Amino acid sequence: MNGTELKTVRQSLFLSVAEAANINGVRERVYRYWEAGEWVVPDDVAERMDYLDRGADGVAGRVVMAHIDGKYRAANPLVLFRFACDEDFWAMTTRTEKNRYLHDLPANAYAAGLDRARRDLRQCGGVVRIVTMDRQDYQAWLDARGEDDSARNRSDWAATVTDPPTRAKKIAMASGEENQA
Repeated sequence: MNGTELKTVRQSLFLSVAEAANINGVRERVYRYWEAGEWVVPDDVAERMDYLDRGADGVAGRVVMAHIDGKYRAANPLVLFRFACDEDFWAMTTRTEKNRYLHDLPANAYAAGLDRARRDLRQCGGVVRIVTMDRQDYQAWLDARGEDDSARNRSDWAATVTDPPTRAKKIAMASGEENQA
């Protein structure tokens, strides 16, 4: 793997240089030298980054295969959950034999897999919504209902999550223009 390939894989996994350096146990400066082509990318680094890339592909493949069989309707979008941090991702992902590789991925590499699945499903006419899983908000929502975590409850909670306003909407709200329609 050359420096340009390393940088491309890192960016496709939504990893910053700092995150990629941390994952590979080196300082940012060293990682930057590899990406710039000033130093040869070590084999173990190339293998680790390829492993993460394959993990993102695995996430995408599993999501697509689980939803491409016709269960998927425009009126009922598939909700995928992105996690704000590694700890939330690992805490809310049950380790099974089939998904054991997930616990080797950082949350951003998982998000890269979701993005790949979103792209693939949209090409097939699917409707996808990606929501950031706020573990504390979700737990408060569950507690208020006396419920336990389940796929159904995650979907129901996601339906209550509103997307943050865009910058243009914030400006319109601040200027009072939104109410003048």
